[in-house]
Amino acid sequence: MKPLISICIPTYNRIKYLTEGLNSIVNQFGDKNIYKKVEIVICNDDSIDDTKEIVKTYLRKYKNIRYFENTRNIGFAKNQLKVAGFAAGNYIWFLSDDDIHKNGSLKSVFQVIQKYDPDVILCNLDLYSKDLQHVIDKNLLRLSHDKFITRKKDLFSYLEKKFFLPFDWYIGVYSNTIIKRSIVNRHAAKLKQFDGQPNPFPHSSLFYYFPDDYKIYLLSESVIKFRSDNQSFGPNDKKQFLVYMYRILNMHYDNICRKNAKNISSKFKILIFLKKTSRAIRLFLLKLINKDIERVLISLFYKRTT
Repeated sequence: MKPLISICIPTYNRIKYLTEGLNSIVNQFGDKNIYKKVEIVICNDDSIDDTKEIVKTYLRKYKNIRYFENTRNIGFAKNQLKVAGFAAGNYIWFLSDDDIHKNGSLKSVFQVIQKYDPDVILCNLDLYSKDLQHVIDKNLLRLSHDKFITRKKDLFSYLEKKFFLPFDWYIGVYSNTIIKRSIVNRHAAKLKQFDGQPNPFPHSSLFYYFPDDYKIYLLSESVIKFRSDNQSFGPNDKKQFLVYMYRILNMHYDNICRKNAKNISSKFKILIFLKKTSRAIRLFLLKLINKDIERVLISLFYKRTT
């Protein structure tokens, strides 16, 4: 039987975290309906740890886990699309190799798919400390209830309400994105036109970079524990990483606006400009006087209410 959902995990040298993530999924396989309708697809990007050996222990126990490996490291972004290419399910759930499924996550998503048949599901998530012992922030999408959007124009109108900081969780975060495999198959090759740009977001680019209308379901329930302070790309130095990451995010914004010119308002463009400006000020002060105004920006722009 073809699975309903393929949980696609690109991984590199993170077997400790990968094991925790796998356990959070297979612990839900006691429900036979979930076991039959879910597959896990792992693509190892030429890790030098014992990823292969430990994953084999899962392969022996669970027939719905498939494993692939690259003979050379191709990088996080390309490995995202490569692992998605191995998927057999109707939907692809992109999952970072260091994040955790909450109990009942799969059942909740099944219910959404069965009732609404969306093209894309954006799930809510909670931010945890690196050791998963502390909740740093709940409800990162700032959602008080589920929302079903059927036009791209309506999506951007909705996102206007999610500036400044929550916006990034909608367009860039990895583990909360579920998308129909038919869309991935249709658009994955087209993303090659952006190969000259550093872009760790091909999972969201698959629907943000193309002007098509999609049925997008926003799930207010937090189904993922998102691990903080565990970046897998870019410079280690904080200042250098912010410069690197803001450059990538700005390119991401520009691509989204350019490809959806007919769907976005003047207000949306102004908000993008203000967002870029606030980040430029943060970087300027960090470089000039070594003062980070991150907390100030959060207090100004990250509403705690939904």
